[in-house]
Amino acid sequence: MPIRTIKPEFWTDEKVVKLSHTARLLFLGLLNQVDNFGLMEWSPLRVKFQVFPGDNIDEKDIEGHSKELEGLGLVRFYGENGNKYLAINNFLKHQRTNTNVVPRCPFPEPGWASLVPGCPSRANDCPSKDSSGKEGKGRERKDIPGQGQGQGGKSPKIDPEELALAQTCFIRFWDEYPRKQKRKRAWEKFWKQKCHEKMKQIMRALAQQKQTEQWRKEEGRFVPLAATWIYNEQWEDEVAVAVAEAGSSRETFRGLAEEED
Repeated sequence: MPIRTIKPEFWTDEKVVKLSHTARLLFLGLLNQVDNFGLMEWSPLRVKFQVFPGDNIDEKDIEGHSKELEGLGLVRFYGENGNKYLAINNFLKHQRTNTNVVPRCPFPEPGWASLVPGCPSRANDCPSKDSSGKEGKGRERKDIPGQGQGQGGKSPKIDPEELALAQTCFIRFWDEYPRKQKRKRAWEKFWKQKCHEKMKQIMRALAQQKQTEQWRKEEGRFVPLAATWIYNEQWEDEVAVAVAEAGSSRETFRGLAEEED
């Protein structure tokens, strides 16, 4: 569970003082449940067990108090692909987190991760996880795009808007890719090969390849890992698929012509 910062002025904030005691505690609890972008998939039941495990509070109570937070503009709810999500407004303004990671949820609006200018480029100032899984400050992670030593021993800077776009595109890609394994590795390849710059081609090829016999037989047993598919630039196989489909159409046309003769 990530560690969050509560500033002294939180307690006298005009919006916070208008909250009921339970809603105020709920808000504090949500800070620990959201990801590094202030986002989480919304489930009142899950929140009940995460924030109020020993209290006589049910799902309806959670929903009611969350409406308090929403009414005062502290959080917002949004939906995508039939799922409901919560976003804490101004989260990136008040929390210093490592945003050079794959978000768990889609963004509520374009550029959500870049609301704090330059945040992704300050990788060494943001909390990260060490090999034990604990959060640390200033530790470098080799698996995070943009970290590591660049020329002159300095970490290369990342355009926050480009990073946010790439993360959003990756979520879209991952939702469509049929084999859900090694997500982190897939994201590393996706970012490194700048797949967000060729999303139209990638998504068109993916849609076609998902319909091939090779991918559909034996419950998708022969579908490559997403990281492998990206590394080998297998969206270029779209040409081969298109040729195969065109060949099939020609055979069908020839057969119809022979029947007419």
